[in-house]
Order: sequence, then structure tokens, then C-alpha cells
Amino acid sequence: MLINTIENSNKEILTWGCTNPFANTIELSPPVNIPNADVTLTDATGRTVRSWQNIRLDRGVIEKLRVENPGSGFYLLRVSGAEQNVCLKLISVN
Repeated sequence: MLINTIENSNKEILTWGCTNPFANTIELSPPVNIPNADVTLTDATGRTVRSWQNIRLDRGVIEKLRVENPGSGFYLLRVSGAEQNVCLKLISVN
């Protein structure tokens, strides 16, 4: 699991855990609870590959997000909910 440090709008440094590179599953571990998160995976062209709505992300708990044959390449994983808006850069090695 790769650790990503991100500064939020309150200038706090938050640490996200995420598998990078990934194959067919993205493991995501947020630093805060996000009860109704929307998560979107987009490819380098901006095309939405997969999205998940209203999922519960708990602080420090690994959430497994299944992606069917994403293809090798560069992706962006956007997580939004309540007071969190994060974009993580990922690479797929399928």
C-alpha cells in the first residue's frame, strides 16, 4: 500500500493509503471517516472507468474497490463527501 499525503482546505496534512500500482482491485484506506463518499476512477483521457456512490469509508479501514480489466495506464481516483475532496494518481498494471 502506498501512502499519499494530502493537504486539505484547512491546511491539515492527511495521510491516505492506496494500492499503487493496482490491477483489478484498489485498496483504499482514508485518514478520516467519510460516511457517504462518492468515488470515481477516470482514465488519462477523462473517461469514467468506474464509480461508486454513497459508500462508507472508515478511518484506517481498508475498503476494496473492484475494477474489471482497467487496462494498463494512468488513472485518477476522486473521492468526495462531506468535507473531503481528494484526487489520487494511480497506475494500473494489467
